[in-house]
Amino acid sequence: MCSSSAYVDLLIVGAGPAGLTAACWAAQYKISTRIIDKKANRTENGHADGIQSRTLEILESFGIVDPVLKQGIHDVDMSHWAINNETGKIERHGRYETDSGQHSRFGQILLNQGAVEQVFIDHLEKKNIYVERDREAVFLHLSPNAGNDTQQFAVNVGVRGSDSNGM
Repeated sequence: MCSSSAYVDLLIVGAGPAGLTAACWAAQYKISTRIIDKKANRTENGHADGIQSRTLEILESFGIVDPVLKQGIHDVDMSHWAINNETGKIERHGRYETDSGQHSRFGQILLNQGAVEQVFIDHLEKKNIYVERDREAVFLHLSPNAGNDTQQFAVNVGVRGSDSNGM
């Protein structure tokens, strides 16, 4: 467990796209934030490599859409594939034209999830928010006495690093 205490308004457990997006929102409002992730490194291979136009609009609001657009590839159509249970063969079940910018000034693009995470991480580091790797939350304790006292933290979370032998 981390031997030192850290007092923050927002603890984010997980530095994937959702956690990093939450940290970017918090950074816009100067909310003190700590991000922990049990993985040693960011995602290297893609798990979710498509970025829809509405997501690009959100990235634009953070001021980080340009590096994503520069690295991404514009998507023109999408196909859904599945195994046919009768033949055992993979078959295309549908082909769809993606949003070509009709509903937004951005169309859909493709970019490796790891590259997108790195754009978030670079942006957050400029705001002195860093991902703490090899860390996991091991317990959560809610203080029943916090009440309306704004100086008391109502939640205590135990964080353990991979180099720790116990809690």
